[in-house]
Amino acid sequence: MTELAARARDTRKGPARSTDFYPSRVLPPSRTPGALEFLRLIIKDPLLSVPAEAYEKDVLYRRWPARLAYACSPEAVRGVLVEQRKQFDRKPDIQRYLLGRLLGNGILLAEGADWKWQRQTTNPLFRQADVLNYVPVMEQAARHTLAQWRNDPDGVVPAAGDMVRTTYEVIARTVLISGSEDVTRTTEESSPAYSRAFPWALAYGLLRIPQYVPRPGRKTMNQRDARLRAIVAKMLERSEASDPTDDLLTRLRQARHPETGRGMSRDQLIDNILTFLLAGHHTTAMALTWTLYVLASLPELQEELYAEVAAVVGPGPITRQDIDRFSLIPKVIKETMRLFPPVPGLSRLALEDAELVGQRIPAGTIVNIPIYSLHRHHGVWDDAHRFDPERFAPERERGFKSCQFLPFGAGPRICSGMAFAMVEATVILATLIRDVRFELASRDFVPTPISRVVLVPKEGLPLRVVFRPGGASRAKGQHKAS
Repeated sequence: MTELAARARDTRKGPARSTDFYPSRVLPPSRTPGALEFLRLIIKDPLLSVPAEAYEKDVLYRRWPARLAYACSPEAVRGVLVEQRKQFDRKPDIQRYLLGRLLGNGILLAEGADWKWQRQTTNPLFRQADVLNYVPVMEQAARHTLAQWRNDPDGVVPAAGDMVRTTYEVIARTVLISGSEDVTRTTEESSPAYSRAFPWALAYGLLRIPQYVPRPGRKTMNQRDARLRAIVAKMLERSEASDPTDDLLTRLRQARHPETGRGMSRDQLIDNILTFLLAGHHTTAMALTWTLYVLASLPELQEELYAEVAAVVGPGPITRQDIDRFSLIPKVIKETMRLFPPVPGLSRLALEDAELVGQRIPAGTIVNIPIYSLHRHHGVWDDAHRFDPERFAPERERGFKSCQFLPFGAGPRICSGMAFAMVEATVILATLIRDVRFELASRDFVPTPISRVVLVPKEGLPLRVVFRPGGASRAKGQHKAS
């Protein structure tokens, strides 16, 4: 059966109930692919190279074309990220190969003491109490998106792209007060070419081919990375002339290394600003994008969400006190992130010979944590491909195994922006859902999940947006979104 046929089979036509909805999914190869087939699938979509066994077993190991292990079950993942983390306490060179030109030695790629002091510097900005202060900014960003949808002259709005712009506005106006729309504009303009080039870079990185060797799309990636770094350098120049505020940039400037006493260099400032600008909003944007796809497929669920927002918030603005009163919204967001994890995989390097759930892992092995397949593992989740937000009812979620649900990673390097992302997604979704209904632009449309650092819909997300009469924005009318 082809991938498209499997996706069509698993997607119900017309209105569906959340209890019988099987969203779009990736169909894995039935057996571990050989070396050449593995490289072909990596270039097509890295998710397609993860075999069906990863959805059933604890650990898989392959020797060629790279020494690569898959930690597939919660027990294996817990070994890598928590219990045996000192044996896997390094990110593999391929991550620096892919992202080093752009993110340098920022918090995402830094190791050891260098990572620790950067983490300690940025953590205070993401405390739950402080994050709740940003609720009005998050709601306003969603309102700007609603205004764009309402006023669009040709009725065609790129829904997935709009979630990227919405979440960018949030992070630019909160932890990065001096943000620039040029970053989003550049990433949007370069996105198609970058998406084509990235899998080639991944394949070359796995084969340890040096950066200077020509490869398809290398020039495109390098030019895009250089352009983004230049934009952030100009942001730094502008911010130097303004009064300091308690934002991420100011804290990064004031930070001092505990051993050397030195502050961050200009390049390190750029590294970290780009890390938070890109990682800090693209992931949430994709969580929202896939949630809108699910809701467009489930009109009954949309109305339940609308009723919850109306009951919790009423006609006024969303407040910080409202966040914990939502029940269904966080369950829907979490179940969507289970089926469509914004970051579909993590990796670590085995620093010494180790053992994971009975499988020997030689030193130097890249250990991949395929979050996408972990979240659909047949030995972990009942009816794993079915959308069921009640999995995340509090009493059921408390029964999850450690490292069973990993949208934000786990262990010491768990995402520091986890609370920020959940509050942001909740506020944006609540703001949108009480003003509009979402419909699939075509009953036959099935978005294809594809890994491009984050999990994106390959074809975009064409939706029809219908404004609710008397909604909170008092906007009426109907527009198409794409």
